[in-house]
Amino acid sequence: VINAHQSKMGGRSSKSDKLDHTSYMEDIQQSCCEDRTILHDGPIHTIHSINENLMLSGGADKKVILYNWTDEAVIGKYKGPEKDITQVISTEPSAILASSRDHCIYLWHMASTTSSMVGDDLIQPLNSFRGHSLAVTAIACCPAHQHLLCSGSRDNSVRVWNMPSRRCVSVMEIPRNLVCDRLMCRYYTLAIILVYHQVL
Repeated sequence: VINAHQSKMGGRSSKSDKLDHTSYMEDIQQSCCEDRTILHDGPIHTIHSINENLMLSGGADKKVILYNWTDEAVIGKYKGPEKDITQVISTEPSAILASSRDHCIYLWHMASTTSSMVGDDLIQPLNSFRGHSLAVTAIACCPAHQHLLCSGSRDNSVRVWNMPSRRCVSVMEIPRNLVCDRLMCRYYTLAIILVYHQVL
């Protein structure tokens, strides 16, 4: 609308056009706010796309939400962590994993959602992985070895877990003041993305 008017006016826009554009943008913002869906009771720290329909989110309210954005419906609500959730991922065929500031990693199964979800009840974790001494900041599973879970923490370590046994099978130390921000696993290679953390 603005470009069409500018071409008629020789590239100049009037004050009324600018007001019309401002009003149009305010209408869009108001519409977006009215249509939004509130999933958490506080800040959201992490989201993960499972497929074209499903997503996971985790936040400061210590909950993981499984949401269908096509149907705009909450499918599952999961609890377990005692502090904020830092990252949430999914693995084949139906596992949900979340890391937390309470030093632990939690495991749920999506298959249990339909049988365990009653109203607003929160689904309890099936397993937890304990071994880090500070907040767990990153988790990843290896596509070629679905039974292996990798985790990074503020305790300056990266751990590899055997999920069926919940045993830590390997520990790697990372330099002081570097925090594991992301983990990416491909076949037999583990990529560790570190960020500098200055202690004040």
